[in-house]
Amino acid sequence: MIFGILGGIGPDLENLMFMRETADRLFGRDAYRWSVLAAGRHQMPFLTQAGLMGGHVRVGLEDSLFIKRGELAVSNAQQVERIVRILAEMGREPATPYIDHKMSVPELASFFPGLKPEDLPDEEAWAIERVELITHNGTHLDAPYHFASTMNKGERAITIDEVPLDWCFQPGVKLDFTRFEDGYVANAKDVEAELARIDHTLCPLEIIVVNTSAGKRYGHQDYVTAGCGMGYEATMYLLERGVRLTGTDGWSWDAPFVYTKEKYRETGNAGLIWEGHKAGRDIGYCHLEKLHNLEVLPPTGFTIACFPTKIRAASAGWTRAVAIFED
Repeated sequence: MIFGILGGIGPDLENLMFMRETADRLFGRDAYRWSVLAAGRHQMPFLTQAGLMGGHVRVGLEDSLFIKRGELAVSNAQQVERIVRILAEMGREPATPYIDHKMSVPELASFFPGLKPEDLPDEEAWAIERVELITHNGTHLDAPYHFASTMNKGERAITIDEVPLDWCFQPGVKLDFTRFEDGYVANAKDVEAELARIDHTLCPLEIIVVNTSAGKRYGHQDYVTAGCGMGYEATMYLLERGVRLTGTDGWSWDAPFVYTKEKYRETGNAGLIWEGHKAGRDIGYCHLEKLHNLEVLPPTGFTIACFPTKIRAASAGWTRAVAIFED
């Protein structure tokens, strides 16, 4: 159930109860699982209500940029920690717990009738975790399907399980844009000037990573609003020269939404919204978001490996991106 978005049902308790009662009537009480998300300022209060009614809840920066009134969230994890704490105080435990070696003994014993805990070394079984994540949490690779339903001016946009693997293992090039202020939208001339500064000519399929001021703000309250973004012109400059995979240490490839919002309010130009992402409608490409430690990389001389988790028909996949140096 999704509440509080434009064109959707309002985030009122009466609406939540109506939806729950309707589901009970259609499917039978406790014969289904239900989950709720709410957008913007309604996120925490509304999800608290849903949790108390027995529903599952989702939080994340995709739904709200704030942790509480007037205070930006540092990360998805901060929002998760808050809703877990609120619901735990009301007797609701998270559905994605860590299961340690003692807790898992009953599960192991169910496979072997007669097995007792004392029969096992240190009375331990295994440690496992149950995890529920959005594909855009943490460092991840966005597929062209995330940007739009089409790419290459009309072709069906490929999903993360269709991304060519050779895009994900190529020589890397770092562009240092830490000098640009938060919210600045980099253009083609900025890219050209930086390539001239590092004396590098782009080659097809090189992986281009952009070091912004957001890199050093990870873990701080202003991370989601830090760093410059890559505009349409800057993105197309790279794509027209054969680049198919890029990356940033910012929260997004584009400028933070708080700055784009102001520009849109002033101009009414919807083309400013997500302009770097939307370049994928013209030339399909992927990009990494929320990279770390780009500041320690040289401009060139390394290879990037960033194979995404393969998720069928998904818009993104979690990625352990690494820079490899030859001895």
